[in-house]
Amino acid sequence: MACSGKMLEAATPLEHVHHNTPYAGGVWSFAKYMNGDVTEAETVARQALARGFQDPWTIHAIAHCLYSQGKPAECIQFLNEYRPIIQQSKPSAFMKGHMEFHQALCFIDLENVEDLHTLIHGPLWNDLTTSEREDYWNSSGLLGVQWKAELRGLKNPWHRPSIQQAMDILRSTNASATKSCVFSLCILRFTTGTFRKKWKEEILKNSDNGVLCDVARAVDLVYPSGERTTTNNADDMPLFSVESCSEAVEKYLAANVDKLDQLGASPEQREVIEEFLVVVAKAAGNGQLPIETIDMTGWTRRNHRPNVQFYKSVLPDAK
Repeated sequence: MACSGKMLEAATPLEHVHHNTPYAGGVWSFAKYMNGDVTEAETVARQALARGFQDPWTIHAIAHCLYSQGKPAECIQFLNEYRPIIQQSKPSAFMKGHMEFHQALCFIDLENVEDLHTLIHGPLWNDLTTSEREDYWNSSGLLGVQWKAELRGLKNPWHRPSIQQAMDILRSTNASATKSCVFSLCILRFTTGTFRKKWKEEILKNSDNGVLCDVARAVDLVYPSGERTTTNNADDMPLFSVESCSEAVEKYLAANVDKLDQLGASPEQREVIEEFLVVVAKAAGNGQLPIETIDMTGWTRRNHRPNVQFYKSVLPDAK
């Protein structure tokens, strides 16, 4: 569940040794980041790098800090610079793919579909070994990236072969629908047919997380077939049914707008669900529940990072 309080508590013993112990700086930095202390988290991690502790977790912590501050170009440059070091460290399948996941988020912020596709054709997916693709976090993370790009209204964001491959892997490996709340929803968005029905039923039957169940019902309602949603030529936002969006907001999303942290994961991973909510609310338009009727103060505080054009298209008076 990525509980930030427990994470900080568990990492606190590292506070006094992070200056001379491998990995300690990165773990301590990330715990501080998850508790909202972005400036101090970046300082701790950069000090660790300067001391020669160039491990994946320290590099990963800085990637989080840069992205959260609205510095996608700097984050891309940083990850490119440290990619060889990460590869030399022989990272786990998760960490190898997760670094590229962070870079993909930056390309989406920059609305750079060409480089996003290049990343998918390369280190994010195509360059991974078969066993690395079969890692749950890599296959489901790819779907999260694709969904996020679509929600942002990017032109032709989909990379269909990789989506199909990821879905085939998740089916063949008998992935659990309750392994990760956030990524279970990303998978649900792309499921079709009997697999979709089974996946949704498993979420609703086996999860005691009410927020997850509500959002799953909303995803199922807004994406009834799991197929691609076209865009509105006026503003390139996804073109949803006003009726289904209004129903989804009224029944399932409005009550959970300030509860999405109960889905767990990091803010960056969870952001796709936050954006699903606000895009669906926007699509409801002048229906039953237009976006102005939802208290977006908390949403904006959590998600309105600087230098991201997307917010101007979905939030009233966004700067």
